[in-house]
Amino acid sequence: MSFKVNYLVTFYFGSRNNKDYNTEIDKGKFFFPEKHLEFLEKYPHDNIGKVIFVINMTPYDNQEEIENYFRENSSRISDDVEFRLLFRSNTEFCYGGWNDGIADDLNEDNDSEYYFCIEEDYILADYDSMFPMIERCKGDVAYVCSHSVNDHSNHIDHASHVEGVLSREACKKVYEKFGSPLYIIPGNNDYPHAWRIQETFFKYHLEMGYKIADYLDEYSSNFLDTGSMSIRTFGDKETKRLIIPITDGEYPDYQ
Repeated sequence: MSFKVNYLVTFYFGSRNNKDYNTEIDKGKFFFPEKHLEFLEKYPHDNIGKVIFVINMTPYDNQEEIENYFRENSSRISDDVEFRLLFRSNTEFCYGGWNDGIADDLNEDNDSEYYFCIEEDYILADYDSMFPMIERCKGDVAYVCSHSVNDHSNHIDHASHVEGVLSREACKKVYEKFGSPLYIIPGNNDYPHAWRIQETFFKYHLEMGYKIADYLDEYSSNFLDTGSMSIRTFGDKETKRLIIPITDGEYPDYQ
């Protein structure tokens, strides 16, 4: 394939506001990394240039234990794919992890053109699900997410379902101008602040004329409401899903 993508995930090993997730983590701390490694281990395409796993560390985490796990398991990924493991404080949720992962990558030269950014509890529905996002991430569209809010009277353009593809070139230009590839506002480590970051983390890109879009014209995405544990589908339910929760029993299609 002519394009390369860096596969970027932020992980957190603490407890959740989600009984099912806590049950899985109690069975095995590395439940979420295992799912992503299983996917990457069998991924048939040659378009992933680098895998970047960012760990949001709590005071209760043992960094040596985490490093040992990934040292023992990262070899499951193709030898042609670079693997990068980063550690940071547990602040700013997945967005802070993505920001640090992108910034770290931009300090190196590589051939990748995109970042596939995903939260640890979501995954691609099948091995081809990334391609429609890549196809739409061109020109002034620098971010293709799983549901975008555009032209709203009370909000700036933003992602309401954030999993998706970012242009590396756009992130590089933003980084050079603002010193940060994403706009991350400081604040309390709570959900109201997480929503504020989610609404604004693409702000620097917008200021430089870039746009955000989704793929719901032809495809759909599943979102897990962790309070009710119900699945919400963005887009037409009759279309192919591209992103699904990792615990979605109907998917992924590659199992």
